[in-house]
Amino acid sequence: MERSVMLLVVFGACVTLVSGQKMENAGDVVAWCRETDYKGSIGMVTKVYVNSTKVNEFKEFMTKHAGVAKTENGYIRFKVNTDYTRGDIFWVVEEWASPSALIAHGESDWFQNHFLKVVPTLVDANAPMQIGFYLLDAVTGENPDCDSALIPLLFLPL
Repeated sequence: MERSVMLLVVFGACVTLVSGQKMENAGDVVAWCRETDYKGSIGMVTKVYVNSTKVNEFKEFMTKHAGVAKTENGYIRFKVNTDYTRGDIFWVVEEWASPSALIAHGESDWFQNHFLKVVPTLVDANAPMQIGFYLLDAVTGENPDCDSALIPLLFLPL
């Protein structure tokens, strides 16, 4: 049974423990997604600090990204919300039908050739990015064996 912790990605470095497993990079996360017995829905919440001069560009790009995500197999939800304290902080919520659907999204042509090239030019490189993952079944109570709603995962730092 995986235990809950929130990941904090600071300047591209991350170290945390999940069931005693050290996770430092996207490869560790992909390995977890490929090796886990969990096949249910998974979600991700990311707090993103955007360069204050590029907020409109970020919104436009994320609108395109959400449109692409909606066409992918396993898509459940994709939302971008502005933080209530600052207009250059955003909360991105994604939900996928399974860990394999999340992997497919991250390996898609759009993600590799657009998202990973554009987003780093829009975010504040000096601000930490927080990423938290959760099991949708754990939140709804459909998975009584899981005592935690959050499972930390990590994608390549932006």
